[in-house]
Parts: sequence; C-alpha cells; structure tokens
Amino acid sequence: MVYRDITKEYEVDQMKSEFVSTVSHELRTPLASVLGFTELMLNKPMKPERQTKYVQTIYNEARTLINDFLDVQRMESGK
Repeated sequence: MVYRDITKEYEVDQMKSEFVSTVSHELRTPLASVLGFTELMLNKPMKPERQTKYVQTIYNEARTLINDFLDVQRMESGK
C-alpha cells in the first residue's frame, strides 16, 4: 500500500477553480455591455449623438476586456 498526501494538490485545484470563476465573472460584465450596445445599434434607429455615445461605451468596455486578459496573462507568468 502506498500513501500519498494530496492536500496541496487539492488546495491548488480549489484556488484554480476560484480564480477561473472570478475571472469569468469579471470578463462577462464588459462583454455583456459590448453585446448589448451593439445589438441596440443594429436594431434601433438612433440619433448620431447617441450612436457616438454607444460606440464610446463599446470601445471602453473592449479596452477593459483586453486589459483584463493582459492582467490574467501577467498573473499566470508570475508578474
């Protein structure tokens, strides 16, 4: 019989699961915003000022997504 302590492996797996859950939640919010404003622009006629406002929101949320992905990459690399 061989006994092996898997406590550390279990803890690492738990931390990984929590991390993935947190990251997916944080990415979902800006992505939902991008999709929502895009859908509005595609399906509803609107004034140019409102279109500009929506495009600016889409741009800001897309930048947030990119920055979040970069943060995840930095964390994975240990920086």
